[in-house]
Order: sequence, then structure tokens, then C-alpha cells
Amino acid sequence: SGSTTTTTYATCCSNTAGALVTTSNPAKPDEIINLYATGLGQVLDPSGASQGITGEPYKGPLTNAQQSVDALINGSSTANVLFTGLAPGTVGIYLVQLQLGDNLTTNLNSQLRIAQGINTSNIVSIPVVKP
Repeated sequence: SGSTTTTTYATCCSNTAGALVTTSNPAKPDEIINLYATGLGQVLDPSGASQGITGEPYKGPLTNAQQSVDALINGSSTANVLFTGLAPGTVGIYLVQLQLGDNLTTNLNSQLRIAQGINTSNIVSIPVVKP
């Protein structure tokens, strides 16, 4: 996994869409953030046709990965996975949109991981501040 950013669908406060999640721009409980990851498998369009061509930038449309993804923050709070699919304009990079739980408390080193089946990502730390 790579960086996290906020989206325009934020349900809280004054984060800037697309800005990195940092200690000066922390994520907030109930907010939607973007996480970028690799290795999440095949992406199918609504008709069931495989999307994406190996080695070429993905041109869209936004289409969910075939296998679902789960997210956990701070070991006990789930994040609602809203979307997982290839990120347009990238090669092999997936966009994972998460809505953080509204029960999160302030923790500048909140540990976040995603999982797909029995496969679990490395842990990334993101700052979360409860207003």
C-alpha cells in the first residue's frame, strides 16, 4: 500500500479533497479516505468482462475488484470499504475508498490494514483526530 488522501465526499470538517493525510491534515472519524494498493486481483466490468491490460495504464471505468476487501483500523474498528478497483491512469495500482468509523478517537499513529480473503496488507499508520 502507499499513500492515503481525503476525497470530496468527506462527511466532516475542512479537509481538502485529494490532500495527503498528514499530522497537519489528519483524517477524522466518519471521513472517507483513499488508500492506494497493489495486488488486489482481477477487475471485472458489470457484464463480467475482464478489465485492464497488463503493462498499460488503466483507462477506466471505475469498476470493483472481483474479490472484496476488508479494512481494520486500530485493531478493533472496521472501516467501511466503499470501493476497490484499478485507479485510472495507473499501471497495477488499485484505489481503495474507505469510510472511517465514527467511533475512532484521536491517535496520530492509527494503524490501518486491509485484507482480501486470507491475505493481509502491511500495517500503515495514519493520523486520526477526533474534532
